[in-house]
Amino acid sequence: MAEYQRVGYIFSDRVEDTAQGVILAISVNPDEPPIELVAPLASPSPVDGALKRGGPGPYHICYEVLSLDAAIEQLEDASMPYVVVSSATPAPLFNGRRVMFIMSPVLGLIELLEA
Repeated sequence: MAEYQRVGYIFSDRVEDTAQGVILAISVNPDEPPIELVAPLASPSPVDGALKRGGPGPYHICYEVLSLDAAIEQLEDASMPYVVVSSATPAPLFNGRRVMFIMSPVLGLIELLEA
């Protein structure tokens, strides 16, 4: 977080997501796309593998969707291969809005955030 702050990013307060085992913060710069920072809350954590493979850095992309069910239906209609990594669950960082994670062999790890 300190490195991003050094170049001008401003972040929300840190939020502990005990269900996911991570600590989260999101950038709140009004003129830039948000960046979510994720760190392990304890070990084991879902981000352990990513940190061991490549250290800190981007490891997934998040899409805000109107409906998780409609987004999954759209992926299936497009014959996009994917595996559900984490089913829909309320996200503390996003005031309880539902998120889910899928893994695509084409696009990598994707977070879907329900509007």
